[in-house]
Amino acid sequence: MKLQRLLLVLVAILFVWVLVLTSQLGKETTVSEETVINNVVNGFSTDLTKVAEERAPAIATIESGNSLSTAVFYRSVGGKSYFLTTYHTLSPEAVDLRLENGFTAAATVRGFDVYSDVCLLETEIPYELSEVPFGNAELLQKGEFLLTFGAPRVAEYSPSVALAMVSSRKTTVNNMLNYQDNDYSYYLDLIQVSSNLTGGYSGGPVFNMNGELVGMNCFSLRGSDGVSFALPINEISLIAEKLLTGENVDKTMFGIRGKPVRDMRNYEKAAMAIELTQLEGYYIQDLHADSLGIHAGLQPGDILLSVNGEKIVSETDLLKAQYEDTGVYDLLVSRNGVQTELHLSIEKESEVPE
Repeated sequence: MKLQRLLLVLVAILFVWVLVLTSQLGKETTVSEETVINNVVNGFSTDLTKVAEERAPAIATIESGNSLSTAVFYRSVGGKSYFLTTYHTLSPEAVDLRLENGFTAAATVRGFDVYSDVCLLETEIPYELSEVPFGNAELLQKGEFLLTFGAPRVAEYSPSVALAMVSSRKTTVNNMLNYQDNDYSYYLDLIQVSSNLTGGYSGGPVFNMNGELVGMNCFSLRGSDGVSFALPINEISLIAEKLLTGENVDKTMFGIRGKPVRDMRNYEKAAMAIELTQLEGYYIQDLHADSLGIHAGLQPGDILLSVNGEKIVSETDLLKAQYEDTGVYDLLVSRNGVQTELHLSIEKESEVPE
């Protein structure tokens, strides 16, 4: 009997100990979950406020005629300060630039590219501004948060800040440009952004959560539910360098639609009979109708390996090749596993003047 009572007491003690331990574990789990949630929320908020605070001094409101737009500081050269914005928001009248600290200055157009809408403004600022770091738009992912600035409806107010999200890293848009009663049809590869941006956001910089410049707002679709587009920084940087040095911005649009082989998943490569170890080249899914690529002999399914001897590995490599104003392009492609050389020669026609 004594042994049975002792066993019952031990079982009772063990049961109570298990209940207490379970209770404590439950409390620790609850606290841990709350801590994680708070850390995530506070960390996200800190990232947003840090990017906004650090980049605000480089943002300018542009007033030109009756139009308000936005610009971002690019760099200083020879005592001049240069800002990037969109050209379509500027009028032939004076262009005035206003920074967040209230400093105002007149600006002039150093150069612009009518196709991409990128414009470089020149002005003088009596103090140094820090250049914003450039990111890589090729690394953007669907669902990634972005932060963008835009001119307010009243010029005296500080630029507005909006939270956006990547809907698509690369969306091809067919644009139509009318200049001197001539129509120019062309394509732009843009970042599709989910955000309700107003007109003042034209030219506004788009930053990732690291505070890196990854794009510039171009336009929004009227009547759409938050569908906007931004030109990727990879293309902007190529254009800005030419505008700064006074070079002619001449893009040879091959009309290629596809993706770098290195970005393809293994099952995609297997379906296209591409060696899994191949990491170079640009896989051509399709070509725009009547494009230069078609005239050169490119076909869907080809892998563009190089242009004028320069290897094509990334989207930026392809962009650089198209911005080389050579007029002659030697293309090396892999077609059904066999390397083929193609040649494209462009007879320079009258360009849309800058």
